[in-house]
Amino acid sequence: MDDHAFARFAEGGAHAVLDRLSGDAAFAEPAAALLERFRAPWDRAARLALAAEYGRLFHGAGGRRAVPPSQSAFLNEASHGAPWRAMTALLADSGAAVPAGCSEPADHIAIQLLLAAHLHRTHADAAAAGDTAAATTASDRLDRLRADHLAAWGPQFCARVAEADRDGFYRAAADFVARLLDLDTDAADENGEQKPTMPRTPSAKQRELRERP
Repeated sequence: MDDHAFARFAEGGAHAVLDRLSGDAAFAEPAAALLERFRAPWDRAARLALAAEYGRLFHGAGGRRAVPPSQSAFLNEASHGAPWRAMTALLADSGAAVPAGCSEPADHIAIQLLLAAHLHRTHADAAAAGDTAAATTASDRLDRLRADHLAAWGPQFCARVAEADRDGFYRAAADFVARLLDLDTDAADENGEQKPTMPRTPSAKQRELRERP
């Protein structure tokens, strides 16, 4: 990521969202930590160090300390195991797909979080339009996403990233995601939680979703 691209990212959506959430008690600590990093100088050496930590954590360079960012790999299943198949089906049901050329699998944590945002947005839009059926469908798909995917491995993934990170950036990001998952689960519990059908405990650069026309 060059200087211009990083500045556009940090000073654009990411910076603005984190700035707002830093005043929310639920997100204040990780949001403040991430904001501090974004506001620090990001010369080439700093970006290369962060890229190296990314490779160590998520691309296997850390050996046993590596933390696979896809659900199938995290749960020690085949690379296109049951979580990947379930996510591929859920994406299709939701009118979304991993973009052509994207190297991340459908059960990557970033894809799952983006689908959650997409479904929350779909639910809110349908509810605002008075479309009860569409709102219910989006809510049901969110239940599937939580139960079979995000709740099945998300908290453990975040905990392992926080433990293994040596830089601090990904630890703060993992803490942020963990709190987001807690908040989403608490909100879902108010309306009754669907039980997970995938195993909860493991045995050992965000990408945008492309909506289908």
